[in-house]
Amino acid sequence: MQIAILLYDRFTTLDAIGPYETLSRLPGAETVFVGERAGTYRSDLGAVGLVADAALDEVTAPDILVVPGGPGQTAHMADGPLHEWIRAVDAATTWTTSVCTGSLLLAAAGLLKGRRATSHWLGLDHLAALGAEPTGERVVFDGKYVTAAGVSSGIDMGLRLAGRIAGDTAAQIIQLGIEYDPQPPYDAGSPEKAPAEITAALRDHGPSLLSGGGNRRRSAAHPAGQVNRGGLRSRKAAAPSAVSPLARASAAQWAPRSSASSGGTSQVPLASSFAAVCVSSDRLASTAENSATRLPSSPSASTSSTSPVRSARAQSINSPENNRYLADESPTRRTSRRVADAG
Repeated sequence: MQIAILLYDRFTTLDAIGPYETLSRLPGAETVFVGERAGTYRSDLGAVGLVADAALDEVTAPDILVVPGGPGQTAHMADGPLHEWIRAVDAATTWTTSVCTGSLLLAAAGLLKGRRATSHWLGLDHLAALGAEPTGERVVFDGKYVTAAGVSSGIDMGLRLAGRIAGDTAAQIIQLGIEYDPQPPYDAGSPEKAPAEITAALRDHGPSLLSGGGNRRRSAAHPAGQVNRGGLRSRKAAAPSAVSPLARASAAQWAPRSSASSGGTSQVPLASSFAAVCVSSDRLASTAENSATRLPSSPSASTSSTSPVRSARAQSINSPENNRYLADESPTRRTSRRVADAG
């Protein structure tokens, strides 16, 4: 069973890695990262690069297709090589899936017309413009098409799909294996639950956040057609061809924009963090520094603030028996095992 995860410049890391961590653990799974050309593709924040081991023409019949989202999808909304490949492989896939704004790529390729689908909550209106029937559900199954909402929902999508493919027990084993037991510190993970002022702030900046319009300096440093940090040349959107009028109309929304600060017309620049909407990087740095000064300095103070479970784990990891066992391993392997055992 081949699982193809599509990569393009400025994808959102967790959109690709969430499904990878779940689906790639299925029995008999063979996962391949694929892009327009083999090589490294940088994530939306630029610090992470994933390697596509195969070019589009090398992956022709995957059983499962995963299309992640991210600001980089804006450069591929017009019909072109990615759309052609998506349509070609979709003809034979058992499951065609997406995470976050990856569903906009599926819809722009004409695959979600009249189908229920979801996306990042800021992108739902665009789904409707592309002929899909948007829903705010976290994971949506419509025939063989499975769409997940924003970013983290890709983990949920992967687990639900794993259950469909291999059964509930296999999916539960995967869930326990990756210790997916979400207990977020805030109940602000959807616009219905988040404080009104936070929802309003993100909604006001929706177009900028979806297209990555918060970092003009990155655009100036890597204009279209020049080599980017991953060593790949930015591609200009191909002219629309055999694509629906709805898709062409939506593609116009993602066209390159003129920017006086970058000295002309460029593709939408790299995304800035969602946190930048409300908090400057200086404030974040200051907060981190202040927090560091408040950390307990003595071992006893640190131990007193540790939960019983964490404390028990630490005692087990540092026990004489465990240290003797680890002594036979190399320093690098020993460090890795300690980190893994500590969770």
